[in-house]
Amino acid sequence: MKKFVIPFFAILFVVVGLSSCKNEADPAADKSFFTKFYDNSNFNVAYTPFDAVQTSDGGYIVMGMKRVIDSTGLTVDPGVIYLMKTDEFGAFVSHIELDDDLVTPAPALLNVNGKFYFFCMTSSDLSTQLIEVSENGTVAQQLNVGGSYPLAAEVDGNNLLLLSYDVGNKKTEMAVVGTDGKKKVRRNRYKMIYKENDSDR
Repeated sequence: MKKFVIPFFAILFVVVGLSSCKNEADPAADKSFFTKFYDNSNFNVAYTPFDAVQTSDGGYIVMGMKRVIDSTGLTVDPGVIYLMKTDEFGAFVSHIELDDDLVTPAPALLNVNGKFYFFCMTSSDLSTQLIEVSENGTVAQQLNVGGSYPLAAEVDGNNLLLLSYDVGNKKTEMAVVGTDGKKKVRRNRYKMIYKENDSDR
């Protein structure tokens, strides 16, 4: 199962109004090489794709952020996390937007034994959440991990490796997190040290 990376310059990550051309003579080639553009009629919305993975049915799940922008192109809200499902040809199938209390996803959609996960946090109490995504691009479950500000994540065997930032203690933490949302090992903890003249740099 291959990981599918979407070049930022090659995709206008929006939802409705898909058009494409297929090579009817070679359907297998269409599954291996394609370019898709996803269009939306709302010109005040910006979509930023963070990651994409291939599912067992040959399709893909894309995870990103949707933000409202003003006439100058600046974002005017923190945005909502967005999941899009496509078929094996990249054709749009469905999409969902997560609750607007879920923010700041670590930009990685992770495959552990055929199940898909990503980290984000709640805006209300800054608590890190582990989101399991089903193959049809919907949320299967949400687990409270604790800690705050997930920065990066990767697969670590049958577990997940999470780098996060504790804003209260000004420390970064690397931890192994099970797919049940429980931290297993704290690898390292670093305190961020600031000098008075750092702000001048």
